[in-house]
Amino acid sequence: MKNLTKINNILIFLFFVSLIILSGCISSYSAPMQTQQDLRQRFLDWWGRWGGAINVGIALVISITSLTWMYASLMQKEDLKVWVKSELSNLVYSAIIIIFVFTLIDLAAYLVTVLSPYTPILNEDIGKEWNKFVIITCQNQPPDNYKPCHIKIAQEYLQRLSYDSEKQINTIIRLYSFYSFVASLGVGIKGIIAPGDTFGVSPFMFLVPITELLNFLYDILLKNLMVIKAQQIILDLVHYAFFPYLLAFGVFFRLFHFTRKVGGAMIALAISFYIVFPLLYVFWASILYSFTGPWEININSIAQTKLYSEVNYGIPSLPLYDPDPNSLDYNPNCKNGKIEAGEECNEYEIITSNNPEKKQEIKILSCPPKDSSGNIIPGREKDIYCNWNNCRCINYSIDLDFKPREQLSKQNEKLELSLKSKLYADICYEKAKQDPKDAINVIGKMTMDFLKTIGQGIIEMTQGIVATGLMGENGLIHNVAKQFIFSIIAPFISLMASLASFKVMSELLGGDVYLAGLTRLI
Repeated sequence: MKNLTKINNILIFLFFVSLIILSGCISSYSAPMQTQQDLRQRFLDWWGRWGGAINVGIALVISITSLTWMYASLMQKEDLKVWVKSELSNLVYSAIIIIFVFTLIDLAAYLVTVLSPYTPILNEDIGKEWNKFVIITCQNQPPDNYKPCHIKIAQEYLQRLSYDSEKQINTIIRLYSFYSFVASLGVGIKGIIAPGDTFGVSPFMFLVPITELLNFLYDILLKNLMVIKAQQIILDLVHYAFFPYLLAFGVFFRLFHFTRKVGGAMIALAISFYIVFPLLYVFWASILYSFTGPWEININSIAQTKLYSEVNYGIPSLPLYDPDPNSLDYNPNCKNGKIEAGEECNEYEIITSNNPEKKQEIKILSCPPKDSSGNIIPGREKDIYCNWNNCRCINYSIDLDFKPREQLSKQNEKLELSLKSKLYADICYEKAKQDPKDAINVIGKMTMDFLKTIGQGIIEMTQGIVATGLMGENGLIHNVAKQFIFSIIAPFISLMASLASFKVMSELLGGDVYLAGLTRLI
């Protein structure tokens, strides 16, 4: 049985080692000295709050063991001497655990730059792009809000899912508003020959199934977005409160014999949810990146000098672009002079002007070209392109944005004609009051023209949206399913794996996994 337990522990350990290799990112080791100093300072800040209590605990343990040793020596109690040695060894073990935690996070900080470009699930090109995204995201953090890279990338992953969910919800709201309005339209005719009163039809009721489907997708996405936001809050709690306090409490309780199992369990819980749990998010992020990358990077928070500095810690350095303006596919506003696959150039924005003669102006978001050293190229100070990236990479499989208003506006002439036809039908009816049969014929003809002109445009647009926007490979249904997998199924697997790692580590740290029925939950 003991051999079987050891084999299980070894297999689980190998599983997490392989997970580290697959994820390609745990923490940030860019700018090594500054990162390590910040990390140690943060731990000292956390530790300082509990240093006094832990020092008192250490003093109590040493005092109790010293008195016990004296009593055991006096009374020749060998079993008490064994107990004293065990307690002192556990005291040393607690100190080793703290050093182990520091070393683990510090070592994890180095792995990001070594492993991220070689993540096996990514091909070479996407792997390099993923590596650049990881390095730039983890390097450029405000000093007063620094987070280890595995936490930062996990938050970026959830923020990406949140942004995509919001885009999908906005798309659904626009489509639902339009189709529910059209589906509710009806055509009524008053003044049918007595004793009749009115006659009405709802020719666009065939759109009701589409509105019901959109309503269903909206309900799923809204709940999905709430789950994502909750996970973001949980990650913040893990980083700012859960890990430091549980670690400090765990070390304190582990000093004493009668609370050792509780202390070991708290330390194991802190490590599992601070390293394993977000590490799995990084693993899912690398998979999502392989599907939807490259992702845009918010360059507003990154210093320009950072963009042109070489990053090299045993991995390929960041490529620095010097576009060739003579190239046929040269685009002066993209990061490498080209609009690549999956990119949409977004180098300008339309702003409202106070000038009454010109209500809108185009503001160019640009900067002069620079060489690999970060110096402006002589003679090209006024060029309007940015050497890094004024293009915003948009993932077309997520960022689908249907604009039914614009599509409907293409039918403006038909819409105006149909409205005139309705008015003409009313006039004809007034003129034909003495001849009800003629009036009915005229009204019927004009009504059919009205329905035909309106319905033809709506049907054509609906067929395109149903075939592509809803049922297509990159349609709403496909994207909602993708959101469901990466925001609910993947985190659930991460939670279960974290609990499993807690069970293994708790035993190794002297903790108890039978607390509060946790084993039953696992």
